[in-house]
Amino acid sequence: MLNIEEQAMSAIRSRKASAEASAEQNLQYLLGKPEFLDNYDEIQQQILVVARSFGTAKEKVEKNKLNMLRQKQLNVVSNLGLNPTCLFPNYSCKICNDNGYLDGKKCQCLDQEIRKILYKNVNQGNKNFTFASSSDRVNVVAYSSCKEFCLSYPSAKYLNMLIMGKSGVGKTYLCSAIANQFIDKEVETLFLTAYELNNKFLSIHLAELDRKLEMLESLQSVPVLIIDDLGAEQIFKNVTLEYFFALINQRNFARLTTIISTNLSLTNILSRYTERTFSRLANKHNTLLIELVGADKRLSK
Repeated sequence: MLNIEEQAMSAIRSRKASAEASAEQNLQYLLGKPEFLDNYDEIQQQILVVARSFGTAKEKVEKNKLNMLRQKQLNVVSNLGLNPTCLFPNYSCKICNDNGYLDGKKCQCLDQEIRKILYKNVNQGNKNFTFASSSDRVNVVAYSSCKEFCLSYPSAKYLNMLIMGKSGVGKTYLCSAIANQFIDKEVETLFLTAYELNNKFLSIHLAELDRKLEMLESLQSVPVLIIDDLGAEQIFKNVTLEYFFALINQRNFARLTTIISTNLSLTNILSRYTERTFSRLANKHNTLLIELVGADKRLSK
């Protein structure tokens, strides 16, 4: 599987190739027009003349002749009813001409393409929910801890995070802010509700073996997995608990970060998901426990 930057560069290269192919197609069309072809041949010959005159007294004169021929070419193209710019690739990024890099550094178009790819995995999140835009003045310490967790990744003290709190206290907002912070760091992040994850488990359970392994791999290998509203999903017999344990266990073993929000208390998590899953979700040496407090924000609006 291509990494995120490789995927982004592939998209940029595709745009570049398309722009250049379009310009080449326009050139081939115009070369079929006698008035353009004559001028084109003159330009090619004059380019050679300029090259031979380099460093001589005639260089400036020959360059001026070349510029005049090129201006004539633009007029010919216009007279044929086309925009003269059709001869040049219309690159999406005018800064790096769709190269992705400029002077050895990532161009802003590459950063934008990376973010676009990363956001495909956080559809349940909200791009506008960030730590900076939060108006929560009750859970400032909790927000600060979560932000520090993200900023220090992948060297954070804890591998995972468990966000608890009653309904409406802002857990989904916080999960979205965390997802956006990871995207700012260009860390691949998958954001799912527990309901969506549970449906994925059911689809995996019913799939053919080769497809089953492929579907599991996407959950098991993503660097950061965010599961929102754990406990709201239905328990499917022989599916939900078994696949959830296997996923959490595998991710812990691979040292991949999992962030979970839930309305459940630790006692309820234990009784609902069994002791072996609980021990992996709430291990105080491995998991940062965050508790949000306050009134239901939905009811106060």
